[in-house]
Amino acid sequence: MITINIMNRRGMTIVELMTVMSIVAILVVMGSLSMDMIRKERIKSTSRELFADLQRLRTDAMIQGPTTTVPNPQGLGIRLESKSNYTLFKFNDTSGNYFYDGVAEEAEQIPKALPSTVIMNVKVGPAAPVDPINTVFAFDHFGFARYGTVGADWVVVEDDAASANSLLLILKDVTKSLPMRCIHVGSNRMREGVWNGVTCSE
Repeated sequence: MITINIMNRRGMTIVELMTVMSIVAILVVMGSLSMDMIRKERIKSTSRELFADLQRLRTDAMIQGPTTTVPNPQGLGIRLESKSNYTLFKFNDTSGNYFYDGVAEEAEQIPKALPSTVIMNVKVGPAAPVDPINTVFAFDHFGFARYGTVGADWVVVEDDAASANSLLLILKDVTKSLPMRCIHVGSNRMREGVWNGVTCSE
């Protein structure tokens, strides 16, 4: 018969226990730091993608001509549907009144979604940033950005970020604890930068 002497078993020493606890703590810290880095990079890449979309819209608006699907082109636009979705489109002025009359005048729509951890706000002029619920702006044949309401004359966006007609897109993490990115849309140029809560700096 085999007998086991349980009195000879040893437990872990305090040094071994502290070593294991230290290794676990280091792994936890490394994991949380890498998650923050991933989320920061996700905000940056989302900002770059949106910035590239806007630049492409501006360039294409200046060279766009009539096609079979867009017989009355008045530029290219973007509709910010919510804080996590936007749609790129060609502005087809079917009514011929030179005003944006709603989604019916959007041709060749390209829907886009932000990553689940990134949200977007829009800031018009000196007003506080808000969720962009169907905010629409477009680039005309001269490359000028214009925004406004459905069925009304649009206002040309100004370059001066402090003006009443400035337009700023702000991208941030859902936790709002990480650095935020911003895109300032102007009549002559667009720039991407870091949002500090007050201004967009390059």
